[in-house]
Amino acid sequence: MIFGLQAYYKVMGLKQPGGLVLPPVRKPKRLPRVLSQEQIARLLRNCSLYDKTLLAIIYDCALRVGEACRLRWDDICFDRKKLFVFQGKGRK
Repeated sequence: MIFGLQAYYKVMGLKQPGGLVLPPVRKPKRLPRVLSQEQIARLLRNCSLYDKTLLAIIYDCALRVGEACRLRWDDICFDRKKLFVFQGKGRK
């Protein structure tokens, strides 16, 4: 009810009475859902070689979808066995 009154005052451009001041409501952060190792193994067993390779790289390197989509052959250093990810989350 109080949040409805706050919204009403805001929309109408009125000053809120002092008793309606509430602290901001913070939603608890939810943990991301992840697949178990058994589920990953089952998924990889049922994929083509191309899909299996791509999924294994994404899983083993903890890549986001956008990072995986931007991978190029030049990002892989076969001699040092390293994969370089450019422009990760937030264009960092």
